[in-house]
Amino acid sequence: MASKFIRIISLFAILIDVRPIDISSWSPESMNMFAANVKIINDGLFIIKNRPESRLVFAKLHTLKGTLVILDNMMLEELEFPSLNDSQASIRMKNNPLIHMKYVQFLRSKCFKTCEIHANEFVRIFSEDTASQNMY
Repeated sequence: MASKFIRIISLFAILIDVRPIDISSWSPESMNMFAANVKIINDGLFIIKNRPESRLVFAKLHTLKGTLVILDNMMLEELEFPSLNDSQASIRMKNNPLIHMKYVQFLRSKCFKTCEIHANEFVRIFSEDTASQNMY
């Protein structure tokens, strides 16, 4: 099962796009529907399981600001790190391998044992793709 899951991630997590969605006005029903379709793989990092496009989506829920950041598709734009100090709370990520590596380090530092293999596979794919585009 783990290898199948990793292959699925391999298909959809080559590159990532981050889109913020305001959830502060969501109804309790909407929040429950969201929760029913989410698998928590570490502190604040989610995989949304059932999407109309039948794709896995990585999402980060920033509860303090009521913002859901969905990572999907082809480019990293922005990801908020609420665990870092204020000066680093919002990190821009666009064609910058040094910032990408900060994201990789964040995944590794936050990952519990239950998601370690998934996060490491994600990091491997992400690193290989970054290198393949000669971004260093």
